[in-house]
Amino acid sequence: MRNIKKLKEPAALKKLRATRGASFNDLKGTAKQKVRENLVKEQRDLCAFCGARIYHGALDMKIAHWYPQNAPGGSTHCLEYTNMLGACLGGEGRPDREQHCDTHQKDRPLAKNPANPADNIESLIEFVFLTGEIRSSDKKLNENLGAYNSKTKKYNEGVLNLNLAWMRNNRIGVLKGFQTTLGKQSLTKAQTKKHLANWDGSQLGALDPYAPMVAYWLKKRLSKF
Repeated sequence: MRNIKKLKEPAALKKLRATRGASFNDLKGTAKQKVRENLVKEQRDLCAFCGARIYHGALDMKIAHWYPQNAPGGSTHCLEYTNMLGACLGGEGRPDREQHCDTHQKDRPLAKNPANPADNIESLIEFVFLTGEIRSSDKKLNENLGAYNSKTKKYNEGVLNLNLAWMRNNRIGVLKGFQTTLGKQSLTKAQTKKHLANWDGSQLGALDPYAPMVAYWLKKRLSKF
């Protein structure tokens, strides 16, 4: 997960929200497509939760709600653009234990919103390089992500189920791939900053899948200078 800077709200969405009795189901056609395009662009083509690649096609992503529309009081926030996030399909149709992201979230609210600057979610997210685990210093958010259970020695599903084995392996793979491109060179502070800009979203354009894992590693390196 990474901080998301929202773009300007699509005019059609703003107009719909001002319509008495309008619901999320009324967001259709070109208006809904514009929302998808905005979400993908502002998230640098990555799922807001797991960091996998998403595309703005109707069958390629989901418009997720940080505070679900079917949660208590959620209907009043379902058309708020700040509540909308772009998510991958999350294993739709698979058993619940294999689902993740918005599909696994269902009607459960999250402790923090990656699109809310006040939450500064990047300051709360940590990655374990050896296992590929994503975790948080915030207890509630850590539970949401899918925390490691020391008693069962397995990961709980939590709300988002972001520590599935294949997902952790993907994070490790992306980091190792990047480290391989570096070879044995010892990065200077300037070189580390330059690489970080390509992985943390400072530069415009799409990020590589699971970029937050590499960005976190580079930030750790940078902190040692």
